[in-house]
Amino acid sequence: MLYSAEFDLRVYYHGAQVALGLDPNDLYAPYLGPIHDPGLPFTYPPFAALAFIPLALVPWEVASWFSAIFTLSAAFVIAKDLLRRTMGLVGERLWWIALAWGIGVCVVLAPWRDSLWFGQINPLLMLVCYVDLAGLMPRVPRGLLIGLFSGIKLVPLALGLFFLARGMWRAILWLGAGFGGTVLVGWLLLPNESSSYWFSVLTDPARVGSLGYPDNISIRGLLARTPAADDSSLIWLTIVLLLCGVTYVVLRRRKTLEYDLSSIYLVASLMLLISPVTWSHHAVWVSLLIPMSFLMLRTYPWRFSESLTFGVTALLLVVMVLGPKRIVWMLGSHANLGTTWQSVVAGQTVTGLLLIVHLAIAFTSVAMVSPTTNQPLSLLGRSNGHSSKGSQQQS
Repeated sequence: MLYSAEFDLRVYYHGAQVALGLDPNDLYAPYLGPIHDPGLPFTYPPFAALAFIPLALVPWEVASWFSAIFTLSAAFVIAKDLLRRTMGLVGERLWWIALAWGIGVCVVLAPWRDSLWFGQINPLLMLVCYVDLAGLMPRVPRGLLIGLFSGIKLVPLALGLFFLARGMWRAILWLGAGFGGTVLVGWLLLPNESSSYWFSVLTDPARVGSLGYPDNISIRGLLARTPAADDSSLIWLTIVLLLCGVTYVVLRRRKTLEYDLSSIYLVASLMLLISPVTWSHHAVWVSLLIPMSFLMLRTYPWRFSESLTFGVTALLLVVMVLGPKRIVWMLGSHANLGTTWQSVVAGQTVTGLLLIVHLAIAFTSVAMVSPTTNQPLSLLGRSNGHSSKGSQQQS
């Protein structure tokens, strides 16, 4: 066995075994397997259990190694594209620096480190969604990959706002078709489990965990840790709608850019913030803030808004090196001890910074326009005073 943990990987592994009939458990029983093996509920759509079947066909130790390799590979591939775009690296130098960058991200940033430790699928989800958002596979219809992988985990459906804001209706249709196909496959192959999931499990928040747990860095988690917000559903929905509206306007104003890292980050950050539950290890997308910070440094001197954006971005990255649970521990408590002042401080700090950075990047991005053409500037092209090559093309 590669790790002493990997609870999430065990959930995937046992879920696939249930789908194959190798495990007598109900897929949506309160817990799969014995305590700590994994002793956790399967919270994903039925299609996810089918998608994880390749894991169940190999010994556990092999599945464990595959999980680690996929996580490191995802970090490498994303880093390779970001370094090529942001620093102009090519050839062998690009490969070696991307490899070092990917390993460094997995070691340093808590979301990647925890994903590696838990055997989480989030790095693979980020890779697939990034490839789709950035258009790195031109032969694959835009939106299809996000739609298919939303059948494994529903949250990426929020990324459809990126295509909607850009008026990419074909991508929206492909996203819907991909997701709809996963639902149909689930109903055909696992009809009982599909009925349980879509009509019962999906609306049961207790299966996922406590909303007020300090590791929940979504807006819903922030409100759940706020004593004054006893019934925060209406407040949460209002904030979600406002945040979606602001993000849509920003993405819409920057739709002429062929590739815009700030737009990709904003729609991913929105996804993390509006989900009812976003554990800190889901936030692998904060790694995009590293190249964005380097690019902001290259545009110095800044206006006040850009200085503020860089400052809060750097602070969020520092905090995400630790993660909420470790901050609770550093304050002298433990994340599992219930609602202590330490858990409230840690959870509110991380969630608050995530929200502040989202808004700062949104408003700074709106201000990034060419003084001569009044067209939006790509973050990648600001160092030489104009938008990046091809930035005026419609995606």
